[in-house]
Amino acid sequence: MYRPVRRLLDLLWITRAQSSAVAAGGYFAGARLGVAPASLGSITLESSAVFMAIAAGFVWHDIQDRSIDAINNPTRPIPSARVSVRAAVVTASVLALSSVLLSLSVRSSLLLLCLSLCGSIVLYSSSVKRITVVKDLYVSVWCMIPFAAAAASQASLGRLLLPISCCVLVLVAREFVLDTRDVSGDNSLGTRTLAHRVGVKHTAWMASTLMVLGGAGMLVMTLRGEPEDWRWAMAATSAAPILVAAFVSATIRRATRLRTGIVAQLLLAWLTLQVVLVIR
Repeated sequence: MYRPVRRLLDLLWITRAQSSAVAAGGYFAGARLGVAPASLGSITLESSAVFMAIAAGFVWHDIQDRSIDAINNPTRPIPSARVSVRAAVVTASVLALSSVLLSLSVRSSLLLLCLSLCGSIVLYSSSVKRITVVKDLYVSVWCMIPFAAAAASQASLGRLLLPISCCVLVLVAREFVLDTRDVSGDNSLGTRTLAHRVGVKHTAWMASTLMVLGGAGMLVMTLRGEPEDWRWAMAATSAAPILVAAFVSATIRRATRLRTGIVAQLLLAWLTLQVVLVIR
């Protein structure tokens, strides 16, 4: 592979481009929910500012976590030295500055959200990630903040509370699954995750339970037809977390290695589909 292409892919990796895009898409979806939403161009620019703020936070997270990644994920760009710490700092700074300037040019009140999203990732890396279970809930709630922040001005937040809660349950399950993959490195560096405290097998069972609860909750809302904005989106996707939970449960029963990467990507793809359906 050509070196410039490889370098670009490595930079996209440390920005968690996929996760950043899903979160920015959530903001876009929330902003489009109302009867008279802002113009498409304005919402796109706001979503871009959110994307860059989140990407900057993710880069900083990788900088702070490079010693942990050297054990858990040594092939990542920074611990493998494909991207230097200096280059990562420059990337994070450029993204953060671009987010600030774009926010101010579109809507000054957006700046507070962008700074909060970026700052909350830094807070997670520096302290929250060391608190068992709280860190998983923190990340899961954080993932829904862009959507909730945009949707709050377009629809009653009370109507959206239940679907957001179901999404959070599934996202907590995703974090539990990822913890089972990183347990050895986390232990060596003193990070006590749920997988360390109760074991990988029990953590996987808990994750499966949360997936079923989240999927079942969305299915119940589909049958009730409330809220109307979410009816068809939930009908199309409510079964996905339950199917993933069945896969995880079957893996545990057969005592085979849990494919954490596959499970995590499936759940992220599910959240992406949610965003796409709401935007449509």
